[in-house]
Amino acid sequence: MHIPIKIWLIIMGFSMSTESFAKKKYEGLFKQESARLAYVNALEGIPKNDLKKRVSAIKPLLKSYPNSPYIKAMLVVLEGDLSQLESLHTETIQKQRAVEVLSSLIPESKGLDPWFLSFLRNEIAYHSGEFYQQYLLGVEQVSLDLEGGYFSIGVGASEYAYELLSKGYLEKAKKFATISVNAWKFYEKPWERGDHFYTQALAISGDKETSEIIYKKVTSSHIDSDLPWDERYKKRLEAIKNSLGKDQSKWPPAVVVQKQAEAYNSKNLKSFLSFYHKDAILNREGTGQNDELKGHKEIKKVFSNLFKKATHLHAYTASRKIIGNKVIDEEITKMTAERESRVFAIYTVENGLITRINFYR
Repeated sequence: MHIPIKIWLIIMGFSMSTESFAKKKYEGLFKQESARLAYVNALEGIPKNDLKKRVSAIKPLLKSYPNSPYIKAMLVVLEGDLSQLESLHTETIQKQRAVEVLSSLIPESKGLDPWFLSFLRNEIAYHSGEFYQQYLLGVEQVSLDLEGGYFSIGVGASEYAYELLSKGYLEKAKKFATISVNAWKFYEKPWERGDHFYTQALAISGDKETSEIIYKKVTSSHIDSDLPWDERYKKRLEAIKNSLGKDQSKWPPAVVVQKQAEAYNSKNLKSFLSFYHKDAILNREGTGQNDELKGHKEIKKVFSNLFKKATHLHAYTASRKIIGNKVIDEEITKMTAERESRVFAIYTVENGLITRINFYR
């Protein structure tokens, strides 16, 4: 939001007759406001989704404002966004550079517009992939009535929701997707601000119909066609559809493993077995037990006995990584009030069923 210099003076309690004193005392504020005006003017008439033109329009401002934290920040953020339309390698390098530049600007930005400092922190969180942190920063911005708070919540909660979904945590993913969708309601046309983030949040929250409508609006408005960014989100929407669908054979490996874990914690033997291939192998040699369970019959016998005897049975996933069709979990399992164990489990999932687990201590 543009705030004219005169308004700054009024806010700070100065009249125009004391302009020279105020300009000296608040030199940083004046320089920043001047740079912001130049930034807005340079982008006049350039569509928000034409990132190439926007970057080209801002680069010359570095000559006019070589020491402006504002111009440096805006340029590196735009370049970071533009890199997402190129290769993953380019995006990784550019986002790392963005984090470095934005972090270096924080010390010299203290004492300037509070919004700008929160903006820097927010973009650092986004470009470093710390989406939950970005969501929290957005909540903080809203509480302080700073511009862009709901945008931060919308982006951060949407990306965090997809991160959770990718790891199989469907209910928690839906919760944050709904938070994102509600944040975008503060914009008249959220697809013009939220872009794919809004589309993604709608899909994860369960509103498939609106998500598809908005996705078409987003992609049809792009300057370039067949952008990698569009293709990426097309694949994401397909993954979301599969994760939330009823066809178990299409569920991502992490979803299968998580649903199996939930059945384990509820001691539902029938549901638990439904996630295993009839010839599944559970190898526990890495735990020192030196045994291997083969097929439903042996698995059923062992876990039926476990479900009956373990009074406080509950497994927690301390960490989870997904590599192809393998899910690697660090699991802490509580057996009784006094006894718990920690193991690493490598699940192999094929066509919606667990075919093998290797346990290690």
